[in-house]
Amino acid sequence: MKKLNYTIQFSNIQVGKISVLLQKGKGKLHFKAESISEGFVDYIYSYRSQIISNTLFKNNEWLPKKYFIKSTFNKKKTSTEVTWDLLSGTIKSKLDPPLDLKKVHKIDKKSLKDVVDPISTIFNIIKKLNKFKSCNNKFKIYDGRRRYNIILKNFGDYFLEKDRVKSFHGATIVCGIKFIPIGGHRLKSKWKPQEDSFEDIKIFFSNLDENAIIPVRVDIKRWFGTVIIRLFSDDF
Repeated sequence: MKKLNYTIQFSNIQVGKISVLLQKGKGKLHFKAESISEGFVDYIYSYRSQIISNTLFKNNEWLPKKYFIKSTFNKKKTSTEVTWDLLSGTIKSKLDPPLDLKKVHKIDKKSLKDVVDPISTIFNIIKKLNKFKSCNNKFKIYDGRRRYNIILKNFGDYFLEKDRVKSFHGATIVCGIKFIPIGGHRLKSKWKPQEDSFEDIKIFFSNLDENAIIPVRVDIKRWFGTVIIRLFSDDF
């Protein structure tokens, strides 16, 4: 079992933490992540979430079996569970509360063909990095509440300098990401995906030990500011 810890920074202030547990079995992976807000943000926008994902290795790729997320935002609770039947190809979703179609776009059931969850997507990105040292790819993603596509662009090697105590520094491979909303996104939003650049969201991957490539940093530049997620450890 591998445990990873990340900090979340917004406008040079730490606003949250993420803890990840990853358990490997023969042809399967169990992923659990918990995130929590902290500092002044916790007083204004208190947030807690838990993600659990079970993924199977089949036909030379990671495929989702079950994806579950529950969260609390300012005392408002939501839960989402999506299960994939890999034999029949069917998908079942349980949402509490259901999507509010007065606020978000409807998700067309026809768009759910060949979709995967966000976690198996990360595993497949890492799989390609292990083999080809490149992340150029496309994925169709469904998390129960949103349906979107992502396109990845390989930016190549980059040496990441330490910029915080206990943050990672060393050789990385950088991947840029663009999101294409399909359904579940807000009807009214300042986000203009057609104006996004691959430079706006970048993930830095590194091979830490035993050929275990993992994300060590994520930079997110949006209209409201910049968010940086850093892997931290006493070993760095």
